[in-house]
Amino acid sequence: MKKILPLIFFLLAISQWGKAQCSTAYSSATYALAHTKKSFKADNFDHQKYYAERALEAFEKTKEQVTACGCDNALTPIIDGIDNLSQAVDPEDWEAGRFYVQKALDNARDLINEMDICTSAQTSTVNYSLDTSSSSTSTTPVANDGSLLAKQKELEAQQQALIAQQRALEEKIVEQRKLAEQARLKRQMELEEQVKLKRVSEASLTELEKNLKNLALNYGCDAALNTLNGDYMRSDAALESETLAQTRAYYLNKAIKMQEKALEALKSCATSAK
Repeated sequence: MKKILPLIFFLLAISQWGKAQCSTAYSSATYALAHTKKSFKADNFDHQKYYAERALEAFEKTKEQVTACGCDNALTPIIDGIDNLSQAVDPEDWEAGRFYVQKALDNARDLINEMDICTSAQTSTVNYSLDTSSSSTSTTPVANDGSLLAKQKELEAQQQALIAQQRALEEKIVEQRKLAEQARLKRQMELEEQVKLKRVSEASLTELEKNLKNLALNYGCDAALNTLNGDYMRSDAALESETLAQTRAYYLNKAIKMQEKALEALKSCATSAK
């Protein structure tokens, strides 16, 4: 029995390490699938290529991780996905890009399926090893002593209870990690959308400010010029503390206030000129 317990903990440690490796690879595979879907659903050529490039990076990252995980069957859809996305990153036109992204989307789904099969097989293998070790213990010859046999059965029951508790704990940890990773990926993708919105909005506000300045200069209205100070510009780090909806509201309010202040100043200039 003293020899069996270290073996059990050794097998459980191997199981936990393998699950951790596969959890990391699974997260990257999920990220690859999400970006490939975004590329396929993109409503313009630039977005299609942008998300295809992000999906390619995720596929390449998954390829590095899946070897350590031991899910060798997942390499085939990864390699195919990398090949298709390499074509989709810089395609001849929209249709060509969409064609390769669609193929990569099938590869990403196959990858997730292979990861599911692999992780399930790993769990079954470890459980089988544990059950075999415990059954071999029960068939070990013992003295025909009733109290000794009862003691052995009691220890075996305790062993099985310990294994069950360890399995339940492992499953809970894996589930918590999966939920945390899903939340992290969701937030990361939202933050990427916020950064894109920030750049487009600030470029539009810069153009609007330029037009208003030209108008103010044409009419010699210094008061209007003073309201146009580029106060809408900010760093990407500022987006981390707000949601995508809040980012939209921020730039919308900036556009409205910029025009309102400039127009009020122009009205004052017009009144003074009379």
